[in-house]
Amino acid sequence: MLKQKLFLGVIAGVVALSFGVVAVVQAQTRTKTTEQFYSEAVKTAAGARVAGIKTAQATLDNLIKPATVAYTAALARAKTTYNVAVSAAQAVYATELAAAKAKPAAEQASAKKQAEVKFNAAKKAAVAAMKTAEVAAKTTLDAAKAGPIKIFNAEKKRLTDTYNSKKKALDDAFKVYKDAVKVALTKRQTDLKALITKFNADKAVIIKTLNTAKDAAGKIFRDTL
Repeated sequence: MLKQKLFLGVIAGVVALSFGVVAVVQAQTRTKTTEQFYSEAVKTAAGARVAGIKTAQATLDNLIKPATVAYTAALARAKTTYNVAVSAAQAVYATELAAAKAKPAAEQASAKKQAEVKFNAAKKAAVAAMKTAEVAAKTTLDAAKAGPIKIFNAEKKRLTDTYNSKKKALDDAFKVYKDAVKVALTKRQTDLKALITKFNADKAVIIKTLNTAKDAAGKIFRDTL
């Protein structure tokens, strides 16, 4: 009977120890699962932000596309106008050079100089006109882009703020969970140590009781002799 009690005591200790190990393993498994959930949730939030910004960028591109096309066309017109003006000035210059060569030798140098001055002035005017047209086109483009860009920046900020808010909430919740798991694991380890201590104490009592019973039985046996 005493041996049976001793055996049962050992079994109880082993079972208690097994439960403790299983609990720790389960807690670690849950932590891993939660870490995966946390990582996926952060990735989802980040993905939503990136997707939102891409959509906002596409909307911005569509809104400013007509203005960009108009700007490119305005630059092309300014360049064409410049080329036409310079070509006309070159034609006039060539005509005036030919006329200067037909004049008496004493007048040719002065006539050529006048033609060159007129040609340079015409080129300068053409360049100035082109630059003025380019500045006007750029001003028009910037004005057309200002509104859509403002909307895009506001949407980008909203998406970023939303992501940061979700990320913080996830971080806070994950920290609370990790802290709770840490406390639970510490308590489990403490409880496990207490169970082992109790098991060892119970085992010592059982062994002592068994030895006492054996001594008593031996005495009775000797007395009968």
